[in-house]
Amino acid sequence: MSGTVYFLPWVGAQYGPNSMFGKKILVLGESHYEWDPDEPAYPELTRQAVEAQAKGEWHKQFWTNILMAFTGACSSTELRSQFWNSVAYFNFVQEYVGVGPRTRPTAQMWERGRKAFLEIVGELKPECVIVLGKELWYNLPSEGRTPGPLIENSVQSNTWRYKHSPEVAFLAYGVHHPSSGFSSRYWHPLISQAIRLA
Repeated sequence: MSGTVYFLPWVGAQYGPNSMFGKKILVLGESHYEWDPDEPAYPELTRQAVEAQAKGEWHKQFWTNILMAFTGACSSTELRSQFWNSVAYFNFVQEYVGVGPRTRPTAQMWERGRKAFLEIVGELKPECVIVLGKELWYNLPSEGRTPGPLIENSVQSNTWRYKHSPEVAFLAYGVHHPSSGFSSRYWHPLISQAIRLA
């Protein structure tokens, strides 16, 4: 990894054609927050957080909402393992944003995140990127993208097709942030559409 990527991505053991989706799916989160000022950020933080979900060691509604929106099923130990081992997960912003989730990234954080994102998609070569949150969607890189197919029956119907290099092309689709008020039942068929169109 270059200097632009600090938080290393989670890459599931079945990421790719052998996954439950049959494609390389990258789930793109926004950022990490600082909860304990005595605990500094470290490169394996994202990987450890997702691994804890895959093993059923840690339960937060944010992660459960993601799983249910992708699978359309209720969370279980077996499904958690299967899902998280089928996808890659990367947080766009490459430093702690601040204390607590109401702190927002700065313009400089977004810009550094764009560079890190382009590096990661160059390495992971996803076919579909599902973007978690409206503000993150609006801060994706503009280079190499063109309008993609519309997602039917969605409050957010736009997609982007990215041509990052001759070897890297993917469809990106943005959903609402999977926090409180998020309906996995609503987003499941829309995410499924995006994956099929990728």
